[in-house]
Amino acid sequence: MKKWGSVIVAVMLTLSLAVAGCANQGSSTGGADAGEILVGVILPVTGNNATDGKDMQNAIEMAVKKINDNGGVLGEKLKIEVADDGCDPQMATTAANKLASQNVVAVVGGYCSGATLPSSGVFKNANKFCAFER
Repeated sequence: MKKWGSVIVAVMLTLSLAVAGCANQGSSTGGADAGEILVGVILPVTGNNATDGKDMQNAIEMAVKKINDNGGVLGEKLKIEVADDGCDPQMATTAANKLASQNVVAVVGGYCSGATLPSSGVFKNANKFCAFER
């Protein structure tokens, strides 16, 4: 249980920082109602890594609930939109295009590098996502 607590705290911090850092870039309309910030989540919810992907999705949903129960981010509630990349480059590109068309303000996820690399190119080309670089 201690491990899941750490995971939830890490996800909460990541979501809060990503959304707060990207809040002035792009619009959160599209798939979100007024007073909501739409955050994309790209994970393998089908395929060989589906068990891990669903565990991550559950942890993110728990974190979002906790954030929303504590007032949200910047006074707005978070809403997530999950897209399945199946750890497959083609599925990841389709999932990334889906999220980009829904005007998410940030994207959390990417589990398999083979799927994350092509999806990150889609997000960069959408030109409405902020990037955190080292």
